Amino acid sequence: MNPRKERGIEIAARFKLIQNGNIWIVPSQSGKPPYTVDLNSEPPSCSCPDHELRKVKCKHLFGVEITIQREQGIDRKISTRFC
Repeated sequence: MNPRKERGIEIAARFKLIQNGNIWIVPSQSGKPPYTVDLNSEPPSCSCPDHELRKVKCKHLFGVEITIQREQGIDRKISTRFC
């Protein structure tokens, strides 16, 4: 598995990611200030050095993606259970 994706899974499991419209605030694993993930940009972007320097999908982008998938899965389960 991609190491960035593995760290993204860990971020999604351990931290609360905060959504503000299309911008997500993602805590830093190293205790630095949080990073911002912008899903509206094309391609989606993150303010972390890894993404800014390498232009690759970083662990914060993976973390947001996993959080969204998890929340959508929960929403589907709830909505079908109460219909």
